[in-house]
Amino acid sequence: MGIVYKVTSKTTGKSYIGATSLSLNVRKALHIHRMHSDRTAPFYEALRGYGRKDFTWTVLREVENSYDLQEQEDWFIRELKTLVPNGYNAYFGRNNALSAESREKISLRRAGKSASRESRLKQAKSKGRPVKCLNNSIVYPSIVQAHLNTGVTCRYISNFCDGNWLKRSKYADWKFTWSSKEKVTVEPLL
Repeated sequence: MGIVYKVTSKTTGKSYIGATSLSLNVRKALHIHRMHSDRTAPFYEALRGYGRKDFTWTVLREVENSYDLQEQEDWFIRELKTLVPNGYNAYFGRNNALSAESREKISLRRAGKSASRESRLKQAKSKGRPVKCLNNSIVYPSIVQAHLNTGVTCRYISNFCDGNWLKRSKYADWKFTWSSKEKVTVEPLL
């Protein structure tokens, strides 16, 4: 079960439509936490620009399953016209930026393939924010580099850094780090 929700700016009248399996209060707290990051999505820029008190949060619909949740989210985005520039949604639903047909074609092309080690290293060097393993205080130059050195999945590290897992786990705890005092302590593997 989940909800489709709407967040509206009192100043601009523009809205953002979202969907979650969490409660509205928990999802709101995650959005507020993320607004302090460097995210450049229109919704987070608006939250930073107008302040969180400028926004009203309402549940539009309760939904029984995840497929319906995404369908309803897309429907509300279309119906209420909340795509940029009329609203704060950058695209339809979280997994629906591409059509189902396009996603299927990409999936078939990638079947059985994985990125080469060289490709992953190139990605690690070209972009990424430093991440710190809180268990041992090692700072890695990127999530990909942390994955290559520790074996912990990129998705896990990213979700933990973004606050999607709020409780401690059997794996290492992670955070993004921007401090110039914290030097990268692990060189990329070659």
